[in-house]
Amino acid sequence: MSSPIYWSLKSRGFILFVMFIVSVMTSSKSRADEIQYLGDSAEAYTRLTTEIESAKSSIDMSYFIFNPSSAITRVLFKRILAKAHAGVRVRLLLDANPVEDDVQMSLTEFLKGHNIQVKYYRPGYKMNPLNNMRTHAKVIVVDGERYITGGRNIEDDYYGLSDWMNYIDREVWVKGRSARSAQRAFNTLWNSEHSEVVMGASAEEMSKFRKEWVKVDQKTRLLAAAMEKRLANVQYPTPVVSCDDTQFYIDDETFVDASVGDYPFPGQADGYLNGERLRKKETTFEILKNLFSAQKNIFMENYSYLPTGGLNDAFTRAREKHIPVLILTNRDVERESYAQSTQGFYVDRDNSGTQQIMQLSRNGAIRDEWDVKMKKTSFWTIHGKVFVIDEKTTIVSSFNIDPRSYHTNIENAVVAKNCPALAKVVLKKGEVLVNDYKKDMSCSKCQKPVRDNGVLKSVIGWVGYNLI
Repeated sequence: MSSPIYWSLKSRGFILFVMFIVSVMTSSKSRADEIQYLGDSAEAYTRLTTEIESAKSSIDMSYFIFNPSSAITRVLFKRILAKAHAGVRVRLLLDANPVEDDVQMSLTEFLKGHNIQVKYYRPGYKMNPLNNMRTHAKVIVVDGERYITGGRNIEDDYYGLSDWMNYIDREVWVKGRSARSAQRAFNTLWNSEHSEVVMGASAEEMSKFRKEWVKVDQKTRLLAAAMEKRLANVQYPTPVVSCDDTQFYIDDETFVDASVGDYPFPGQADGYLNGERLRKKETTFEILKNLFSAQKNIFMENYSYLPTGGLNDAFTRAREKHIPVLILTNRDVERESYAQSTQGFYVDRDNSGTQQIMQLSRNGAIRDEWDVKMKKTSFWTIHGKVFVIDEKTTIVSSFNIDPRSYHTNIENAVVAKNCPALAKVVLKKGEVLVNDYKKDMSCSKCQKPVRDNGVLKSVIGWVGYNLI
């Protein structure tokens, strides 16, 4: 017969075992990141403004385009300025390429008066094809705990507010451990020797800047009223899901000086982006790694289809292994007319076997449900950069399928591995574009040929595609 001491020890052991199991389950939950897919303009705008207003200690923003003359920027600035005046540290890191030099100086001087720090990445390198690395990364980190990232820049056409052209774009809001990586990435880029404060605005330039500010503010008040009215009638069905393995990646700018070594994937790729250089180009490396890991299927939305290097290898492998690949992209690469002929070549080459490339017309059915523009827009195009591998791993990024994203620009991505709940949300949004494509097929104006670039533009486009 067992002694009371034996049963006491046995009971204690059982209790400790239960506590261990509970702690493991709890710690697993604490490791999971909360993620919301922001596939619509209204949802993206609402989440962005909510995060800005909820900031307690810091707001850090890095964008390729942050247009101070855009109405959406002014709407956000009103909230950002209020936070800066309340003591929240605000830092704004912009690529210098899209911003005129006088605007760089004027915006820096203006925001300095509102306790907002501004830096520009690689000013002075706009017209140097031999030294043209840009930061194409797009992320806002709030309090070091939450972030929003993806394809959107801060300009009216990325939020369905332009009178001319608008983008269907995709982002994610993330809360959890990966926010630490996003914060570290921002800090690294902010402290880079290539991120500079641009000062020196003249009194005349500041006067012009302030007059333009007042002029745009008049439009902003009308737009803000229309947005608030429309938001009252918009539903937000996109759920927040938990993903246990979520990582934030950004390219290490030192990849350009790293060594070339063995190519880690099947195929030939190219001689430039191999070895340590490829691994430091983290976004490119992670996208390739996940594309090569596909066993069941691949789904993609992307602004363009201009594959190079390892991307060619990955798509070739998928076709050879009979893995279904569905790519949603644009028929007309608007604002990139020189690339039209080159994109047509690659679409014709790869649109075969188990790979299907659906090119949506800018004159077609594609639309965002949020319509608060002052006038009716002429067309919409795809701008998202989304990948779903085997219906369980999702990548939301700033990465276009083109050479600049592949081997030149600094890009970033969120990778949520083995998270079918998020993949399901992304694929459901993709189904809308698939249905739009089907509507395009029965629409005569939607299927009109894309413009002919002519021989000269096509040659320039080919040279730019292959050499820059």
